[in-house]
Amino acid sequence: MIGKFRYSWKQFFFDLHLWLGLASGLIVAILCLTGFYLAIHPPLEEWLNRDLYRRVDRQPALQLSELLEKVQAEEAVYTAVEIPTDEARPWVLRQGRQSALVEQSSGELLGEPRPFLDGSYRFCFRLHRWLLLESSTGRAITGAATVGFLFILASGLVLWMQKTVKNRRRGLLLKRGVSWKRLNYDTHLVLGLYASLPLFVMGVTGLFWSYRGPFVATVYRVLDGTPAPARQERKEPKDEAALNYRLPYAEAREYFSSRFPEPGHLTIYFPREGEETFRVVKTRQASLGVLPVRDEARFSVDDGQVMGESWYDNKTRAEKFLSLIKAIHLGEFYGFASILLYLICTAIGTSLPISGTIMWWNRMRGRFRSKSLSSPRREA
Repeated sequence: MIGKFRYSWKQFFFDLHLWLGLASGLIVAILCLTGFYLAIHPPLEEWLNRDLYRRVDRQPALQLSELLEKVQAEEAVYTAVEIPTDEARPWVLRQGRQSALVEQSSGELLGEPRPFLDGSYRFCFRLHRWLLLESSTGRAITGAATVGFLFILASGLVLWMQKTVKNRRRGLLLKRGVSWKRLNYDTHLVLGLYASLPLFVMGVTGLFWSYRGPFVATVYRVLDGTPAPARQERKEPKDEAALNYRLPYAEAREYFSSRFPEPGHLTIYFPREGEETFRVVKTRQASLGVLPVRDEARFSVDDGQVMGESWYDNKTRAEKFLSLIKAIHLGEFYGFASILLYLICTAIGTSLPISGTIMWWNRMRGRFRSKSLSSPRREA
């Protein structure tokens, strides 16, 4: 009975891993491959625009009000300005999703960053999120495939422990001088183990975009023990109202310099005419051991008096986690080190469905051959 019970559970995990992998393998491979490209695209685009990000004029920066007066002559509507920590980098003027670089000492517009493989980022983004389908349909499919992938990773870990119960070293190192079938098996077993935790984190956080309501509710219940607050509806901007650029920038920058002196970029959002406050956000520069947390404050448009504060340290555990959900999913939470780790793991994640399918095909072909050899020959 005990042997039967153990065998049945082993077979259960094997079947779960196999059939979920075959059912969602193609979608998982697409998600991992597009995730790899989306992660590597920003550094590639910055490398392509390295001439724009290298300042020629190292004179002191203009006052923000002076700089905006100069760029407003171009009759462009800018919604925010981003001031990086590195003084050797130009400032960024945002136009919704678009952006323009500006030389802060002269107010000269350097132009928009040139896209790396024009249109490829948006294409991969839509493929990653919705498989190029309608958002509601594609989101449901990618969400279901992600849930299946989480069970694949969990069952794969159980199978790894079963396969290596007598020799753990077998599941930690690749063997040399083996056949291609054994190499394919070992890469699936060994690389799958090393990439399982980062891939699991990517999968869990990815569910935020497929099942936002249940995901947020679960996070609040688990981390805070409270129900999730009601989701606030976004207010539609008044398109007829012009943006107000006459703001007390010095007071806002001084506030963040004294309150949050850590390295990070400052983003000032321009309010509409008639609004009484404007929003400023500082995002700390992510590095090994430093999370890209955001601290926010609202200032009076008249005198720069602080009208409201939202600090990361004052948030609940659930609010902290949700504020970092995108950085965790993209691997930006510890800067270049975590991005590099995610790039390696997404590459492995792309290969796992392929190597798993090859293993299944070899097994099925072997069974078919053994049956054909064992079947009696027909008499002439």
